[in-house]
Amino acid sequence: MNFFDLIGLASKIPYELIQKLQGDAPKFERLLELEKQAAPHVEALMPIVKEGESIVNSISPDVLALLKTLGT
Repeated sequence: MNFFDLIGLASKIPYELIQKLQGDAPKFERLLELEKQAAPHVEALMPIVKEGESIVNSISPDVLALLKTLGT
């Protein structure tokens, strides 16, 4: 995308929306910080999630249907 494409794109955005975007910029920055903080924890949990998924996938479909019927 060249400079003129950016100018054309920016000209289509209402000024009020740009102001709102600027106001919300700190929120996006905080979300990125939170994502960076959470990443090691999420990665550490992934083996547990994968093992849980493999266990659920190994359960008989009839048993899963029964559990679903029982609401558990």
